[in-house]
Amino acid sequence: MLLLIEMIDRELALSKAQEWQEREPFDAGHDWEHHKEVINNCLWIVEQEKLEDKIDLDVLLVAAAWHDFRRGSEDYSVLKSELLVQGVDQEFISKVIETISGHSFGESQTNIEGKVLFDADKMAYLSPSRILRVLSAVENGEMKKETMSRYGYHFRERIPKIPDLLNFQGTKQQFARLLSEYRKFVESTPALNEFVV
Repeated sequence: MLLLIEMIDRELALSKAQEWQEREPFDAGHDWEHHKEVINNCLWIVEQEKLEDKIDLDVLLVAAAWHDFRRGSEDYSVLKSELLVQGVDQEFISKVIETISGHSFGESQTNIEGKVLFDADKMAYLSPSRILRVLSAVENGEMKKETMSRYGYHFRERIPKIPDLLNFQGTKQQFARLLSEYRKFVESTPALNEFVV
C-alpha cells in the first residue's frame, strides 16, 4: 500500500480531473464545483469518522475528483490514461474505479472508500450552491428547463430515502442538519419550488 501512495502525485491527479471536468462538464449540477464539494465532504467524513488509518486517501480523493465524469457511462478510458501517465499501477486504478462504481443512488459500495464517496455525494444533494448553478444554467440557456425539472423530481424522490442509505452515523447527523437548511433555502426561493422536499 505504501508503494502506491508514493507513486501517485495526488495534486497532479486532481488537477487533471479539474481540467477534464472543466473541458467536458456533464452539466451544471455535475461540474467541477460539484466534484470539489464532494472532495470536501469526503475529507470531512474521514476526519469525523476517524478513518485516516483505515482508508486509502489517494484512492478516495481521485475517485471523488472523477466520480461524475462522463456520468452514466462506464467509460473510464480518460481516467485510466491520466493515471497510467503518472505511473500508477493497475491495482490502484481498479480500486478507484471500484470506488466510483458504487457511488450512484441505489448502488452498493464494496470498499470503505466507496462508502465515504457515497455519503459525500449524497450530502451534495443539499448544496444550495449546486442548485443555484443549475438554476443559473437554465436562466442562461445552458440547460433546458426540463432537465432542471428532472433534477427537482429526483431530489424530491431521493432526499427522503437518503438517511437510511448513508453509511456513517456522523453523516446521518450532518445530513439531518443540512436538510433543515436546505428546506429553508428552497422554500424561500420561488424559482426552486420543484426542489421542495
